[in-house]
Amino acid sequence: MKSTLVVVALAYCIVSTVHVSCQPFNDTLYALLKDHDNSTRFVHYAGQTGLNLTLKDPYESLTVFAPSNQAFDQLPKDVKKELENDLDLLTDVMTFHFYQGLVSLSVNNALSSSLAGAQARINLYTNPKFNMTTVSGVPVIQTQSFPGLRNGVLYLVDKVMFPIPTGTALTFVNDDKFSMLNLALAKAGMTSFLDGKDADVTILAPSDEAFGQLPPGFFDDLLQDVPLLTKVLQNHIVRDVWYSAYFVAAGGGSMTTMAGQQLDVTLTDDDTTLQIGDASVTQSDVSVTNGVVHVINCLLLPADVRGKVGRPEMRTV
Repeated sequence: MKSTLVVVALAYCIVSTVHVSCQPFNDTLYALLKDHDNSTRFVHYAGQTGLNLTLKDPYESLTVFAPSNQAFDQLPKDVKKELENDLDLLTDVMTFHFYQGLVSLSVNNALSSSLAGAQARINLYTNPKFNMTTVSGVPVIQTQSFPGLRNGVLYLVDKVMFPIPTGTALTFVNDDKFSMLNLALAKAGMTSFLDGKDADVTILAPSDEAFGQLPPGFFDDLLQDVPLLTKVLQNHIVRDVWYSAYFVAAGGGSMTTMAGQQLDVTLTDDDTTLQIGDASVTQSDVSVTNGVVHVINCLLLPADVRGKVGRPEMRTV
């Protein structure tokens, strides 16, 4: 309850700059953060990495996305242990939350370079019931910066922005568990598309286990028919960037693939795992420099592909 009240109080400062709990107009980012219980973990890590000096510097001009204490608590245990034992990793992760100058939250798919060098993507999602802004897939709790700060602007986020995007979608799938996907991409001449620097795409990446569900001979048939193979691959690509946070908040939704197929997105019973068509998402929200990747556990086959390949028992979306 205490942490919830803190966030509400901070958000109130945005609306009423004369409220007694608001910070003076000459406060630094550090002064604001250290005075709020829900930011103690962020301030502590800033001290460990030397970034507290950056937050204190009155001549800086920064945009900072500060995760709450709960956000750090929600990290997987192995990640928390790594951060505790690896100062270089902690520094990289913390620095990814710091940006030089003013980061605009008004342009969808805008990219901003962090002090770490890696770029974060801003996404704007609209819904009849709500609007959502994410940075590197993480929801921004309030989309107005705190007033009166002399060395920058501050936004609160409800998760730690991790892992840091360091390569394209092709970089991510260049892995042994995606060997069949890579073979298909090469055969269809689509490898360079996943490596496009300005693609702004969502990739639904079937693992080798997903391909392993195909009947004997099905994959070989596809490899021999490049137009059909291309259509199947295009059915795993969406020309926009869709993070799971939006679908979780909206209770589901849909995406339209490059193949023209509309994919229904639903949630499992625990309201946290996405189901896209017939496929379950086994790894979500892998931020890459040209969009986001979700790993799925089966192929999403258009109905006409099933008919042409001649395997009526195959799943369709």
